[in-house]
Amino acid sequence: MSWDDVLASAGIATALATSFSLLTALWWRRADRKEADWIPFSGRTEWYADSRKARQGSPPTVACRLANAGDATAFRVRVHGIGCYATMLVDGSIAKLSPAVHPGVELGLTAYADPSDWGEAFVIATWVASPTRRKVRSRRAQVLNLRDISPPPRFQATDDVYDEPIDDKERQPDPPPQIDWYIPKQLATTTPLPTRWPRWFWRHRIIRDTRRTAAR
Repeated sequence: MSWDDVLASAGIATALATSFSLLTALWWRRADRKEADWIPFSGRTEWYADSRKARQGSPPTVACRLANAGDATAFRVRVHGIGCYATMLVDGSIAKLSPAVHPGVELGLTAYADPSDWGEAFVIATWVASPTRRKVRSRRAQVLNLRDISPPPRFQATDDVYDEPIDDKERQPDPPPQIDWYIPKQLATTTPLPTRWPRWFWRHRIIRDTRRTAAR
């Protein structure tokens, strides 16, 4: 082997080592970056009618606390209901957007959904990560399934809704026939569940399109 061959081999080895080190550094920087992470807890449901005359009491509802359990601040936080109607509470008031949610800070989350859709309905939390100037690459989204927040609600009502008195421990999973319950129009979902096959593909499309609105 000539001296020129040795120099060429050394140059190639150096280039490969440098490239590997650079790629490792970039991967580690990405893997070790700080991120927000949403954890729902204290989920509770309700669904009831007061009497036959009332006809409509509370629609099927789930409410929980939503905490930023990550290690980074989330900016421009919104919630979007898919197959449900979702609202966010900031400092006790309904809000469409929270400008910034720091690690450890909690929000309120409420969703209204038909119990028959409970297993498929979900909420998408969207936000912008730091640095916020990188509008496209800073968009984030996290899916929160209703079934993971709380089981479907069971219908409850005062005794006069039923023909015979009922015990509190024997609540019905569905309203009796005389109660014509419905989800009020103002609580109807604006984004229905995907029905086209394959559902996982259209679910992915919905999440992608919703994430794109995070920076708007």
